[in-house]
Amino acid sequence: MKADIQGALNSHTEYVVLVRKTLTRVNLLVWFVTSENQCEGSGRAERPQ
Repeated sequence: MKADIQGALNSHTEYVVLVRKTLTRVNLLVWFVTSENQCEGSGRAERPQ
């Protein structure tokens, strides 16, 4: 019984770590895309074609 609980806790911890890594990647990707868009917008405003 104790071994089962320990195994469940270990798998749950691995799942939480995986979710956190995924969320961090998504946040970085969103931040990168939005910052890229902002740079492009300011670039267009500075030198109009």
